This record gives sequence, structure tokens and C-alpha cells, in this order.
Amino acid sequence: MAGAIREAKEEIGITITTKDLKPLLIMHRGAPIEGDMTWVDAFFEAKKWLGEPYNAEPNVHSELAWLDPANLPPNIVPNVRFALDQIAIGNHYCEYSWTQS
Repeated sequence: MAGAIREAKEEIGITITTKDLKPLLIMHRGAPIEGDMTWVDAFFEAKKWLGEPYNAEPNVHSELAWLDPANLPPNIVPNVRFALDQIAIGNHYCEYSWTQS
């Protein structure tokens, strides 16, 4: 949760606390393009925070936008789209981008 709190401050300029975070999904993600690299992504929901969200890293992100998960634009990062779909159906764990050998 410390990483989520830190990233919220760095990327969108808000302050959140552990008690205001709800764990939603853990995704074990492979990266076949990058060789043997793997990640474990943690997704949280924060319904309460201090500050007004803004794009605090404009050199990294093109914009900050509130989107309807049922009507996402086509340029959403594929693994994020997959994670949002998994959250919508109530999954708490998923795997993404693993190749079968």
C-alpha cells in the first residue's frame, strides 16, 4: 500500500492514507517482449483523498481523465484494460500476457 500512496502523490498530486485504500486486484503479468521479466501489479480503490487530482507528471502521461470503465477509449494500455475487466467481474487475482510453451 505504501507504493500506491507514494504513486498517487507523485503522479496525480493527491494524498491518500492506508485506511482509505481498498485492495481490488493482484495481477501477475509476464512481458514476453522483454524476455523473462515479470511484474506483480496491485490495484486499489481510493474513495477519499486530500487535494485536487491533476497530471503531476506531464512528461510521462498525456492527460488525467475520469473514464467510464464500460466505455474506454481504444488507446488504453492493454494490460490496464484487462485489469479493469477483471475487477468488473469481481476477480481479485488474474494473470496476463503469459505464453504457452
